[in-house]
Amino acid sequence: MMLNTLTHLNTSESTAMKTELVNIIQHTEVLKTVSEKDMYGAAKALIFIIHAYNLDTEKFRVGEVDTTGIRYYAHGAKHQGDSELIFLDLVFMAMESKKLGLINTGLKLMRSAFKALENSTEPLTLSPDRQADVEKTKRDLIQLNNNFITNKKTFINDLIVVNQYLVNESLEKKKTQPKFVKSGAVKKIDPRMATAFGGDFFQMEALFQGCRNEFNLLPKFEVPNWPLVSKCRLLHHDDPYLKLGPFKMEVASETPFIMVIHEILTDEDTEYFVNWATPKLSRSRNLDFQKYGKTDKEKKFRVVAKSVQAWMPEISYHQPDNQYNPNNFTVNHPRVHKVSARMELAFNLNLTNQWSSNVYQVTNYGLGGLCEAHFDSQAFFEGINVEKEGSVNRGDYIATIMAWLTSTPAGGGTSFFSSFSSVTVNPTKGSAAFWWDITHQNYRDRGTKHGGCPVAVGSKWILNKWVYSFNQWNRIPCRLEKKNEDQSLYSDNIGPFSQNRMF
Repeated sequence: MMLNTLTHLNTSESTAMKTELVNIIQHTEVLKTVSEKDMYGAAKALIFIIHAYNLDTEKFRVGEVDTTGIRYYAHGAKHQGDSELIFLDLVFMAMESKKLGLINTGLKLMRSAFKALENSTEPLTLSPDRQADVEKTKRDLIQLNNNFITNKKTFINDLIVVNQYLVNESLEKKKTQPKFVKSGAVKKIDPRMATAFGGDFFQMEALFQGCRNEFNLLPKFEVPNWPLVSKCRLLHHDDPYLKLGPFKMEVASETPFIMVIHEILTDEDTEYFVNWATPKLSRSRNLDFQKYGKTDKEKKFRVVAKSVQAWMPEISYHQPDNQYNPNNFTVNHPRVHKVSARMELAFNLNLTNQWSSNVYQVTNYGLGGLCEAHFDSQAFFEGINVEKEGSVNRGDYIATIMAWLTSTPAGGGTSFFSSFSSVTVNPTKGSAAFWWDITHQNYRDRGTKHGGCPVAVGSKWILNKWVYSFNQWNRIPCRLEKKNEDQSLYSDNIGPFSQNRMF
C-alpha cells in the first residue's frame, strides 16, 4: 500500500524512498533465511581468515583486510569493507577461537575487543553474567597459552596452537620470558604430540601456514628456499598445430609435478559454467557416487566450509553404467565438450571418452570458504577401496584438473605441503592447475596432499575434473622399470610434459 502511494506521488523524493523501502524489504526477506547455524559459520569463517593469513585484528575490526604484510605472497593487497566489528562481536569470536583450539588468534581478538571498547563513544553496559563470561574467556585464553608453553615447551600439538611466548594480564607479550623461549627452542615440534589424535588439527595448521607461504611446521632441513621461482614455458606436445599456438604453461613444482595452464578458458566459458551452476548449487556434497565411481559410503566426507557445488554431466552415455560402449552417447553441453577437447590437447589425456574422467564439479566458496587437507586419489591400487564397483571399471584418479572461473581478490589459494615439497597456487581466472595424483606404481603421491585456503575477500568459483587411470593406457603407458614406489609419475624427461614437448 505504501509503495503504491509513493509511486502515485511521482516525485524524486518518493522514488528514492520507494527504492530504499524495497531494499529494506528484500534484505529482511534474506535475513529471515539466515539461521543461528549460519551465524556461527560466519564467525568461524572470519576466524579462519584472520588465523590463516595472520591478519592484524586492529585493522580487521574496522573492516580492513590487509594481506600486504604476508611474506612472499604475490597477491597481497589492502581491501576496505564498509562495516566494523564491535566489542561483543570480537569477544564472541575470541570464545569461538578457544573452542577451535586457535588460542593465539583468540588472544588477538580479545585484545582488540578491549581496544574497541576503549575507543567506543557509546557506553556499554553488560549484565553480570555476560561480564563474567568475558572475564572467564580472557582468563582461560591467558592460562591456556602460558600453561601450554610452560608445560610442553612448544607452541603446538594436535589440539591447540598458542603464541610462541608468554602473555601478561593485558594480553600483551611478557617482558620476561623463559630461556627456551628466548633461545627459540619453543619453536621445535614434537612429532608424537602433532599426531597424538590423528593429526587432523596439525595438518590443518600446516595448511594455514602454507596459505601464507611460511611452511614453518616442516623440519628445518626440508623448508623450501624462498622465494620460489616458477618456470614458464610454451607447451606444444610436439604437435604441429600446437606449435603454431602453444599453451602457456607455468611449472609451480617439479616434484611432485604441479603446473598451471593459463588462458585455457575464455570469458564466455567461465560465464557459461557459473551461470549454469548458480541455480543448481547445493550445500549437499552428495552425488550418485556409485554411478560416477565413488561408492564408499562409509568414508568420511572431507570438510568443506562455506561452499556449494553442482555437478555437470557434459555427456550422457546410454548404456548401463557397467557396460562399455563409448559410441552411444549424447552431448548435453556442446560448449563444455569443446572445453574438454581443449583440455585433452593441453594435458594429453583422454577426458571425453566413457569411463575416462569424472563429471565436472562446479564449486563456489563464500567468504572464509576452505577445504581441509586431503589426497584426491582413492587409494584403489593400495587395496584400501577395492570394493568400489566404479573403480574396477575406471581405475583410480591419475590426475586432477582444477580451473578457476573467477579471480579472487585475496586468499582462496590451493596449498600443497609435504615433507619434501611445499607450494601454493593462487586463483587466476581462466587458468587451470594440473597435478598427478598417483606415482608410477599407482600409489598415492604423498607430495600432492593439498587443501583449499580460506577466501579472504570476495568469493571463489572453481571447476574440477578428476581423471581416471584405466582409459589413459594409450596416453600414459605403464613404466616397466623398477623404481621406488614413491617416485612421482613422469617427473623426469620422458613423460607427457618433457622438455622436447615444449619451447
